[in-house]
This record gives sequence, C-alpha cells and structure tokens, in this order.
Amino acid sequence: MSNLSKNDPKDDDVVGEEVPTELLELLDNVFHHMRSRVSERWLDVDLTMPQVRTMFLLHKMGPSRMSELSANLNTSLSNVTGLIDRLVERKLVLRKTSSVDRRTVTCLLSDKGQELADGLLYSRRSWWQNRLRNLKSEEEEIAIIGLKALVAAIDRIKD
Repeated sequence: MSNLSKNDPKDDDVVGEEVPTELLELLDNVFHHMRSRVSERWLDVDLTMPQVRTMFLLHKMGPSRMSELSANLNTSLSNVTGLIDRLVERKLVLRKTSSVDRRTVTCLLSDKGQELADGLLYSRRSWWQNRLRNLKSEEEEIAIIGLKALVAAIDRIKD
C-alpha cells in the first residue's frame, strides 16, 4: 500500500489548469495496454529498471563518462558506479580508460549489451507496429499531431 495521498505535496503536483479527465484516462488506458502486454523478450531480461535505463542511455548517447551518465540519470555518481559495475559483471557494458588521462573512464555497451538493447527496442517498436498498422491515414495524422503536442508539453517542464 502506498503512503502517497492526494494531500501529500510532491514535485509532480498539479499547478495551474487541470488537464481534462478524458485525456488522463486515455493516457492511463494506453499505458495499461503497454504494461499488460509486455513481449516475452522483455520478460526474460533479468535486469533492474535502473540497469535497463542505463543501457538505453548508453545506446542513445554512445560512449559516455560516468559524470554524463550520472547527470542524465539524475542520480549520484556512486549509484551510477554501482549500476555500471553490475552491468560490467554481466558483460553488457565495457569500461575504457583514456590513454591520455587514466582518470577518465568511458562506458559503452559491449556487443552483448548492444544486441540486448537493440532487441528490446525492436521488440517495443514491433509491438507498436502491430497495433498501429491499421490506422487510417487521417488517424495517423491526428495521432502524430497529438503525440507531438504531448512531447512538447513534457519537454516544457523538464528540469
């Protein structure tokens, strides 16, 4: 049982205009469908969510220093070091030390890590492809406009 209640102030509390209930319910519906029909590939992954996020960040950014990962994951350097340690143990991430400055360590996905990240992303994209392929062109255009508006609204409040 969660200790959160409507009366507890949090960073994500609603400020200003209320969002239409129908929009919130539709978003909840979309996320419910996504969570309830996770592909087998995702179920077989024995990683924590922070580990998966770290791998996807490395997939997106490419080789990165620990400080960059820490900033992008919004967590401490010691937490990132622990995450990377566990991913290195599983041979999903490699650490490379700079030949110029041995204090500079760059992390990158190993071939195994790249293959896993690619496979998970492909699985997610395939899931969407199978569900959206029957949209009519007008519906596609409307969905694109709506999703662009959602992304823009989210980007406007990023810290």
